Amino acid sequence: MRLFRPLMAIVVVLLLVFSIRMFAVVPIDSGVPSVVLPVTVNVGAGDQYDPHVVSNLASYTSDANVRYYDFFTSNDSQVPGTPNTKDELSDVSNGKIAFARLDLNTFNQSVMVFDTLTATTTEVDPQTSPHRSSAAIGSNTVAFIDSDLAGGEVVAAQLGGDATRVTNDTRFDQRPQVAPSGTVIVYESCASSPSNCDIRQAAWNGATWAVSSLTNNAEPEANPDTDGVVVVYDAQRAGDRDIYWQAVGGGAEQRLELAGEQRNPSVSGGLIAFESVAVGLTTGDLFVYQIATNRLFRITSTPFDESLNDVSVLSNGQVRLVWNSGPSPDRDVYGATIELPDVNTPFNFSSFLQPVDPYPTFNVMKAGGAVPVRFSLGGFQGLSIFASGYPKSQIINCSTSALQADIEQTVTAGNSTLSYDATTDQYTYVWKTDKSWAGTCRQLTIRFTDNTDHVANFRFK
Repeated sequence: MRLFRPLMAIVVVLLLVFSIRMFAVVPIDSGVPSVVLPVTVNVGAGDQYDPHVVSNLASYTSDANVRYYDFFTSNDSQVPGTPNTKDELSDVSNGKIAFARLDLNTFNQSVMVFDTLTATTTEVDPQTSPHRSSAAIGSNTVAFIDSDLAGGEVVAAQLGGDATRVTNDTRFDQRPQVAPSGTVIVYESCASSPSNCDIRQAAWNGATWAVSSLTNNAEPEANPDTDGVVVVYDAQRAGDRDIYWQAVGGGAEQRLELAGEQRNPSVSGGLIAFESVAVGLTTGDLFVYQIATNRLFRITSTPFDESLNDVSVLSNGQVRLVWNSGPSPDRDVYGATIELPDVNTPFNFSSFLQPVDPYPTFNVMKAGGAVPVRFSLGGFQGLSIFASGYPKSQIINCSTSALQADIEQTVTAGNSTLSYDATTDQYTYVWKTDKSWAGTCRQLTIRFTDNTDHVANFRFK
């Protein structure tokens, strides 16, 4: 029996602790995305999977057919099929959908393109008895795998034009993806096994496709994608599967490091969408990472497995996402249009939490001890939350008329540190005091990167 899973319960704004590694670990900031348009694309009977999206148009496979959904009109339609065929694994660009069509009688498989504006379907580079798969499209370039060429080679074809063999080696090639411009193709290149591959790219130089290697490791990389600026992929390194990226053409490899398993990245306009499986779990949730601002956003939190996502940045700056939810062979397709918060959005700080009382109360404690200064910012906002030079304290005049409250808790003295507890949604800044402050009063000032100040007074004994 199919469970009802309303999308409004799927899209959430929870946040995690994470870091990015670029030869060193650097803190990441984060924020809370707002959901503009949650969409249930298809939760009908059968298996809906492998969605792709560009602008208002999403395509996906539904059992033996390819379907497409228009976010503007909310219309969901089927690509016209032919008798005794099976269509699957589509991609979309500029109103056109590329997919593979399998003849169930001959087991020949062709690459087709359906034009949603003219409602016409044409075969790409027609051949006798073809065996082609993994169709991908960007602009007017369609890339696919031709299994009749050395067991599997990348071929690129221009709509209405010629097809060109991109790769010509003894390696096993698979999973091509095409940049929106149509001038860059990324794919998995496997020396001996389809499960142990490197990432390569082919760039159109005006005359031919120039192939270059982006990774060359003993450990496997998989699931590449590109927006024409960066190439993203996931990689298994030392038993840990994370998201990596580098510039088109090669460069310093960068790593988004999270606990658990990260998989299946997609990229558009400098945003990387991917699924993350937390430690101890077997199901993944959907996340978005913004490269330019170094921020991570959690999009879903459900007991179901979110997978096979795709992302598209719209012309108005909004972000459109599609993904699967649920186990095969009973998956469903969902979508959402979200807005990422402005980088300078103020933190949601309410007050200091116990054991510290906020201004104007004087908190009484023994000089030389350390006090845990606790607060919440309405979710994890990274560990780079303090403005430069803060927190800081300065001596103030003690007021006998001011309210006083003893510190109910102290901790072992040490260097002042900042940490975050996801269970309680609380930051703790352990403030180390000095023995020489005995008999004085001081004011602790915390200034956040949103330029807001929060103070607490202390009397030392």
